[in-house]
Amino acid sequence: MNSPRKPRGHSWQVLARKRNVMFLASLALALQPVPAYAPAAPLTAIRKIICGPYQGTAFVIGKGVLVSVDHVTSPGGCYDAEDGRQYSAYIEDRANDFSLLTGDTTGLPAMRYTCSRFRTGQISYAYGYGKGVYQIRPNIASPVYSTTQTLDDGTPFPGMRLLGGSLQSGMSGGPIISREGYVFGLNNISNGWTRTYSRELADTALCKK
Repeated sequence: MNSPRKPRGHSWQVLARKRNVMFLASLALALQPVPAYAPAAPLTAIRKIICGPYQGTAFVIGKGVLVSVDHVTSPGGCYDAEDGRQYSAYIEDRANDFSLLTGDTTGLPAMRYTCSRFRTGQISYAYGYGKGVYQIRPNIASPVYSTTQTLDDGTPFPGMRLLGGSLQSGMSGGPIISREGYVFGLNNISNGWTRTYSRELADTALCKK
């Protein structure tokens, strides 16, 4: 006697197929080629800085003016790791983890920036100088995806936007750049794997003049 055929569409089989489809879709997204840099972004404006015991990233936004984050620049003076230029912080906003630096930017281009906010699902690019084995080239660009979540009140930096994507140590202070080449956020906090929190420029002294 032939054994009875199993009915098609067992719930575990359906679930397994759905999981396989989701996995393959995620893998396809991860394997998509990522542009070396966002369009129209002048990479030489992004600088690796050393501030006392801390290493991070800053970027030029105008003649003699750079942007970074307070948790990198708070020890005081900084210098450019490439050519030794000296930078000093003249605005240190600890509540927003934001800094404005002044110094010699002769010969360096300036980044374009906007005070618009992240759009949910928007793909943008996080730039910075990673440490150690991750520093395989001067600038590391990681794609990040905007979400609707923000850090709650009572956390160290309420209002920071959650982005899907990771940063390496040393990228703090670097810009988050839209596909159009505009900076609209900062690399502030990351768990080093799947989550990055960004302070939107709209919430900083740069846009609240």
